[in-house]
Amino acid sequence: MALTIGSFNLCNFSSNEDRKFPKDYSAIANAILMSGADVIALQEVIDQQAINSLLNQLRGLGGANRDWRGFFDKKATWRNNREGYAFVWDEKCVTFAKDDDGNEVLPELVTKFTSIKRPPMVARFVTTGSGELHYELCVINTHIVFKPDGYQARHPEWYGGAAIRAFEYSKIVNSVYPRFSNKHCTYTIIAGDYNLKSSMLAVVNARPKLSKGQPTMMSVQSDKTTIKTTDSMIDDTCESQGSKPDDIGLFAAIYNGVMRLFKNGESIGRPPSQLADKQAQTENAETQQPTADGTYVSDYDHFSFEVGRVGDYVRNAHRVNAPELLYPTPSRMFHSYKEGVSDHVPIAATLDLSASQSL
Repeated sequence: MALTIGSFNLCNFSSNEDRKFPKDYSAIANAILMSGADVIALQEVIDQQAINSLLNQLRGLGGANRDWRGFFDKKATWRNNREGYAFVWDEKCVTFAKDDDGNEVLPELVTKFTSIKRPPMVARFVTTGSGELHYELCVINTHIVFKPDGYQARHPEWYGGAAIRAFEYSKIVNSVYPRFSNKHCTYTIIAGDYNLKSSMLAVVNARPKLSKGQPTMMSVQSDKTTIKTTDSMIDDTCESQGSKPDDIGLFAAIYNGVMRLFKNGESIGRPPSQLADKQAQTENAETQQPTADGTYVSDYDHFSFEVGRVGDYVRNAHRVNAPELLYPTPSRMFHSYKEGVSDHVPIAATLDLSASQSL
């Protein structure tokens, strides 16, 4: 059998009707249905009422062939006071896994034993359907903080924001992922908005592992998924569409510096002046010139998984072109989508579980 997994940053998904542009729940539901996802991880979710409204739309549009359920949670910590995560899924395809006593295992926010600034939410699902083998799927739903943290503020000459976010991703890979993949579920996937480009993730995934317990990871989905307009530019290290190979080399140097900093208790010194000058030039460059309405830019949204255990079963990771399908008027396509839906589009990938039977 095959399951399609989705991920969707819903950009301040709230039921607040006083907002300037109220969310279009019907359009959001249609975007999710376009992805074909059986289970989808949602980021930037603010309240339960918004999820309830979305589920009502999904149930109305999905027809009798779908049985949509949802789960939302957020937990205010010193790292994150505003947003939470949610999952929606088709109960005819998956349901929550159960513990040894037969109780449902509800999704959890991983706040213990880690210093991740916006802790991810982990959900364990099991496939349904009579007469079939049942598989367990674990999805780690993450939204890595974009803005620089205190480390970059103290060391502006060295620590690029992208490298700090890459370090956050590496903590999810090295501390959260093995905890669930090794103890609970072979089919474990990280899904969400990493705020990192594919080329940068390749640097992190290829980095030599520090211990035998750390998995060798692969990240997929290289289509641009964020929508920018002339009034919402994001300026950060190597994050422009025009990134060059030497920019990635710069990123690797900064990221490795961050890794050494944390390992050595911030004992590392300033970088060579040439490297610092190059970083400053890259951070200040405005190489992306979108149209007045908008365009797709940096591919921040991804799926990641362990190469040896899951890699053989992942198929067709891609961006869902929801703006073009939802808003057919070209001159207002991206503008309307951003107002009513999000500044991100859904991503989806299929996990071909039947392939594991033939190996």
